[in-house]
Amino acid sequence: MQGNTQMINIAICDDDVAMTATIEKMLYVIAKEQNIKISSAVFFDGSTLVANIRQGVCYDLIYLDIEMHNVNGINAAELIRNMEIPALIIYVSSYEKISERAVQYRTFPISFKTDNTGRFSGGIHGSI
Repeated sequence: MQGNTQMINIAICDDDVAMTATIEKMLYVIAKEQNIKISSAVFFDGSTLVANIRQGVCYDLIYLDIEMHNVNGINAAELIRNMEIPALIIYVSSYEKISERAVQYRTFPISFKTDNTGRFSGGIHGSI
């Protein structure tokens, strides 16, 4: 995809405002480095993201926190997959022990918020 002129549409869904800003900043830095055009939208709960997708907005890539109020990331992923949305979903979590239910909706490997070893940014590099 390097140097691709097509826009990659990305949704970031996390109830932690600072984390959404961190993810968004990292994505734009990586996209610039790889000469990739991206567009991002930020959501603070799964229900708003799902409603946006139901209204016809398409995302290529979705960063999804697991623990959120209202509709959590696992339930949001289930609703998104039930709509047959082919977007790549990457769970973002503070918890390293995740239930099997979290990975049954064809998601990319989980990125951990507290991991300072580069695995989080590695997940972003691998997804773009």
